This record gives sequence, structure tokens and C-alpha cells, in this order.
Amino acid sequence: MNLQLCRVCGWDLGENGWEGPGATPNYVICDCCGNESGVDDLDRKMIGARRAAWISKGFLWMNEESRPSNWVPEHQLNTVALLWP
Repeated sequence: MNLQLCRVCGWDLGENGWEGPGATPNYVICDCCGNESGVDDLDRKMIGARRAAWISKGFLWMNEESRPSNWVPEHQLNTVALLWP
């Protein structure tokens, strides 16, 4: 299980995300959805609201330069939905 995924969109934050269950977040902003770990994703209700807003805006990227050319948002969301439905 990759605990370094953004809890909202599933983007791999590398070593910058949450460090594990019960750990303190690193307060980084996701290049993909703009979520700030430890601020916008503290519980499932917050995660769901933030995710719904991101989806309704058409999966807009916070940092477009980081977006892979072959990116498929549904694949990314399928991964994170298993961890943070």
C-alpha cells in the first residue's frame, strides 16, 4: 500500500505526503488537485468534498507542468478510492 498518495486525487506525492497511519502530514500541496495534506484531507468527509469539487471542475491540474501526457484521471481515482473512499 502506497501511503504517499494524495488522499483526494491519488497523485503520488513521493516522500512528501502522509508518512503512515497516525503520522503527521508534511503539509505539501498536491501538484495534481491542489489539496494540502494535513489541511484539506483530515477525514473522509473533507476528502469526499474536496474530491467532488475537483471532479466537478474537470480534473484541473494545480501545476500543469507536472501533468503526464498519458494521464487518465479515472485510473488515478480508482487507486485512491480503495484507500480513501
